[in-house]
Amino acid sequence: MRSLEKPDWLRLAAFALMVVCLTGCRRHREEATPEIIAAGEPETYSATVVRSAVDGETRETATSRTARRGDWRREEWQEAGAARAVILRPDLGKGYLLDLDKRLYVEFDYAALPPAEGARAATAAPAGAAAAPPAVAAEEVERALSDAPAPTQITERVLADETIDEQRCQAIEERATFADGHVEVTRSRRARDLAGLPLLIEVEREGGARWTVERRDLRLDVSPDLFAVPAGFRKVDKLPAATK
Repeated sequence: MRSLEKPDWLRLAAFALMVVCLTGCRRHREEATPEIIAAGEPETYSATVVRSAVDGETRETATSRTARRGDWRREEWQEAGAARAVILRPDLGKGYLLDLDKRLYVEFDYAALPPAEGARAATAAPAGAAAAPPAVAAEEVERALSDAPAPTQITERVLADETIDEQRCQAIEERATFADGHVEVTRSRRARDLAGLPLLIEVEREGGARWTVERRDLRLDVSPDLFAVPAGFRKVDKLPAATK
C-alpha cells in the first residue's frame, strides 16, 4: 500500500468523519436498537490513527497521532517529511500550530476563528512559495458533507463481540441504502470499557471501494505537557512550507 507523505487530508478526514457519522451521529438514521453502544471516547486518551482508502488501483494511507485530555486536543502528523502538530486549547481561546523539527509555532485565536481556518492562516506560505497542506479540522469536513444525500434506509445488527488490542469490542454492522440504489456497509468495533471508542471502522461501497479508520497503540495516561507549546519553541507569524 502506498504511504503518502503529503496526504490529501481533506479527503481522508472526510472518509473518517463519514464513517463515524454513519455509525454514530447521522441525523437521518433509523432509531438504533437499545443494545447498541453509542460511539464515544474516553475523557483522556491518545492513539495512533491510521486512515486507509482503496478504490480500484488507488491505494492511500495516512497516519497521525491524536490525544485528548478533557476538551484539550492534539493532532500530530508527518507532512512532506516534516513533523507537524496542532494543539487546541478552548480554555485559553487559543490554538497552536507547531513545526516540531524547526521548533517553531504559530498561535491563532481559537475562540474567534474555527480551527480549520486558523490552521489554514497559520500555514499560508510567503508569496512565491508553495503552500503546505493545512491540517483539517472535523468542523470543516462536517460542513463539506452536510449537503451529502441521506440514505433512504438504514438497517443495523449487532455481531459477535471481537477483541482488538486486548479490548473487548461490540461489533456493529450497518447497511445504508441510498436513493440511487447503491449500498454502503459500515462495520464498527466499539470498545466496551472505553466509552464506546471505535477501534476499527470499515466502510465498503458497491464496486469495491473501501475505507478504514483504525486506532492503535492506545494509552490512557496522557501528560498535560502534550497540550502546551514546549519551552524553547520560537513564535512566528507563519510556518515555512514543508518540503522534502
